[in-house]
Amino acid sequence: MMSFKNRWSLLVCWVSLFLFFCIDLAGGKWKRHTVIKSDAAGYYVYLPSLFIYNDILNCNFYPYVDSVYNPADGVVYYAVQQTHETGNMYFKYNYGVAFFEAPLFFVAHGLTLLTHQYPADGYSAFYQLSVALSTVLFSFLGLLVLRKFLLDFFDERITGITLFIISIGTNFFAQTITQPGNCHIYLFFLFAVVLYSTQRWYQSFSWNQSLFLAFAIGMCMVTRATAVFIIFFPLLWCFTSKLSMRYFVSVMSAQRQKIFSMLLVIAFLIFLQLM
Repeated sequence: MMSFKNRWSLLVCWVSLFLFFCIDLAGGKWKRHTVIKSDAAGYYVYLPSLFIYNDILNCNFYPYVDSVYNPADGVVYYAVQQTHETGNMYFKYNYGVAFFEAPLFFVAHGLTLLTHQYPADGYSAFYQLSVALSTVLFSFLGLLVLRKFLLDFFDERITGITLFIISIGTNFFAQTITQPGNCHIYLFFLFAVVLYSTQRWYQSFSWNQSLFLAFAIGMCMVTRATAVFIIFFPLLWCFTSKLSMRYFVSVMSAQRQKIFSMLLVIAFLIFLQLM
């Protein structure tokens, strides 16, 4: 078994995962169908419309969802709106959250089909639980990535205290437990990845780090459009002295092929949203 001696920050991550998982499971929001609600329903709708109903343009299934699960407390077609020129439907929110929810969504769909305990309509109990647990999972992964980043600058004690304060003493806790399915926890994870990947990119300038960083930045943008500001972080990373501008120009020149490829990755992820 792995010893947690001198790994207190890692223990904080695991304790947070265990705590959040137990609260979500015992709280029963997923049984009461109150997880996929309001904004969470808007982020999630990509998954059932694509993979259960195969109806992303018309959303003919949504009146049923409104009548049975009432995801917006009486607001009909919440976050699902119509384009007057074509008559097609479109979603208010970007696909980023649904992308991260997809793995456990497929598990929930398979489990629902196997057990026949709940209707396989994309909104019954197991689907609700999958959204709640996806949020817990990415809160845990976000803490792990942030830990890796912080340990390059601080010791175990300071890193552990920092992660503990973030996980228990900020809105991070509330967003994980009371607001599952919203974008904030996924953005926390993505921002941590951008921090960590930026540092690694400036150390190695490898193709793997380039593409990984580009993917993280692109996913930030298609998770919440206002997260576009995160692109300034890698751009400003090296500005620490009077010589920074010269160094920045030299890096941009030497790594122009990688930077162009990174821009293509980001553009592709945005194109998927437009498509």
